[in-house]
Amino acid sequence: MKNMKNELYEKLYEGGIFNVELCDKTERLAIKKLIKEKKPIPEDVYLSPSNGYVRYIQPNLTEVEVYQLICLREMKMLKSVRFCVRIMMFAIVIAAGIFSFSLIWNILHK
Repeated sequence: MKNMKNELYEKLYEGGIFNVELCDKTERLAIKKLIKEKKPIPEDVYLSPSNGYVRYIQPNLTEVEVYQLICLREMKMLKSVRFCVRIMMFAIVIAAGIFSFSLIWNILHK
């Protein structure tokens, strides 16, 4: 269960929802000692693939506000994808027009 929670918190951190507090050297040594002794590490400490042992700091937002923030960021990403698709379509139309013009030009000037 903690692995799934760790993955969720890591994704929320990558998405800019959560902040992260790195464990200091003494905490890291204590955690390594606990792991070596096969004892559980503290509930609020997670192993981040990019940062080592961390504590995720949740924002002062309700669950609904976090969900709304995620939805707004998804909408922003979708808008940027839609914009890129429009640019690509415009470039394809221009390229097709140039190709057609050069083809007609070559046929008429033989």
